[in-house]
Amino acid sequence: MRTYGATKQDYEDLNHALSQSQSRDDNQILLDYMHTVYGEQLTDNGYEKCIANRIISSASQIAYDENTDLKVSAIELQPTDALEGRRGYLFTVQVQTEKDVSNTFTFKGYIELVQEDGNWKVDIISPR
Repeated sequence: MRTYGATKQDYEDLNHALSQSQSRDDNQILLDYMHTVYGEQLTDNGYEKCIANRIISSASQIAYDENTDLKVSAIELQPTDALEGRRGYLFTVQVQTEKDVSNTFTFKGYIELVQEDGNWKVDIISPR
């Protein structure tokens, strides 16, 4: 299972997937790429949200710009109210570059999980 993190290769793979798209309305290639990377960890809505808000691509952009992979050094989850049958969290993810562990970046956002087919999956994820 893939967790939050980013590599230079992620950026290149994501850009390749984006370059294959025929129009702004045609996200199927990008969606296929995301499914290949993250499998069944997200719902269909979760994938649409990731594509729309580019939360995942922002981390891979930093890895590319810094010319190094990023590793998660800390994750903080703060439970929030969510509709029945869902779990919502404000998250803070601290990452460091592999080249220089003192070079850190912080990602903050909201994530909401829903149970689907007996498994908890990301249904909403957005930066804040």
